[in-house]
Amino acid sequence: SSRDIFYTPLGMRKELHNIRRSFSKSSDTMASVEAYEEFQYIVQSEGWAAAKEWANENFVSINAVTSVTSVRLQLINELQSLGLIHHSDLVKSRGKRRELRVDSPLNLNAGVDSLVTALWAAGAPDNLAARRSLGKFGTLRSRSENHAGLHPSSVAFHRKPPRDRRNLPAWFFYREMVLSSQVFLRGCTALDPEQVLLFGGYGLTTHEIGDGRRRRVLDDWITVESRCSDTLDALSRARSELDVALEMKIMNPRRPLPDSQQAILDAVCDCFEVLDDEE
Repeated sequence: SSRDIFYTPLGMRKELHNIRRSFSKSSDTMASVEAYEEFQYIVQSEGWAAAKEWANENFVSINAVTSVTSVRLQLINELQSLGLIHHSDLVKSRGKRRELRVDSPLNLNAGVDSLVTALWAAGAPDNLAARRSLGKFGTLRSRSENHAGLHPSSVAFHRKPPRDRRNLPAWFFYREMVLSSQVFLRGCTALDPEQVLLFGGYGLTTHEIGDGRRRRVLDDWITVESRCSDTLDALSRARSELDVALEMKIMNPRRPLPDSQQAILDAVCDCFEVLDDEE
């Protein structure tokens, strides 16, 4: 809901693109998060003057950082009033500001980037896009648009096809779709198929296609396939269990989840931690 952390100095788009990629090469939003966290760290460790100098060198808007901080404070207050955050998880920081304790159990998986980015996809289920295997390089397909492109400002944007396309991400979450010279997707984050299957879209359905075979489809446009049926079955069941557990938590935010459901959540988090380690 806040404006971009980064600003573009006149005639320095290439320099800004390189700076953004220094924070993340696969996610525009993660680049902003990392820049925000770095700014806050410098404020606490070296002081305001050093942080201001760092912000100028990295094209980071202090006004945008202040706005994000304000929104975070509002969200924390709302989550506490709903019962999703306990007062014991909070610590005072600079005046009346309250932040999550670094060692809070709620922060246990805060450093697992693949889990965090998967949850962004869950927050905007419509905003998924797939790289098209045929047609012009860089063309993406979303649920509503067959020919979209990564915005040139995105850290994942390539002007020319790289020599090895096999490592290019096949899936993206995007924050917004804009129309200028063509349809562009902005605020993009690369996703792995496992992230899409567990957290992306609205619903996974199963269709019988004959001979006892089944086909799983996400939101009526994403066909889910795997060389290993057991793995696909396990991930599909995990998604169903996640939906039930999260719905129960939302309906009863102050009540701990049953041990069986908490164990499933923990197992999913562990899987994403392993995914991060492999990358």
